[in-house]
Amino acid sequence: MILTARPLVDHLSDKYDEDKATLDDIENKIQETEIKGEAEVERSDIEVKYLSLDEVEVGSVFRAPPKPKPKIVMSTIIYKKPKKLVVKVREYLGLRTFKEVGENTFDYFVDLEGIEDE
Repeated sequence: MILTARPLVDHLSDKYDEDKATLDDIENKIQETEIKGEAEVERSDIEVKYLSLDEVEVGSVFRAPPKPKPKIVMSTIIYKKPKKLVVKVREYLGLRTFKEVGENTFDYFVDLEGIEDE
């Protein structure tokens, strides 16, 4: 039993590590879920097959799906500035969060200096 379950446990452990990689990824997933809404499934749409333990194939082996291509590695930039000034910049740019202010000011610098993304 342990040998049969080991590939599945390893796959789920790897998947868990990938899914908790960054807080931003998790926030994006939550926002996508809120946008899409939860799909309602009626019981009649679900087909369930009950098997006794004798009917389960012993020789079946779990094969994890191939890993997706690596994403662009992201970095977090943190800096502190006087709150009054940051609020003025946020209002001037018409933004809602300080995170958006940081991202916009970084993008502004990249555009101003003509730095190319590879």
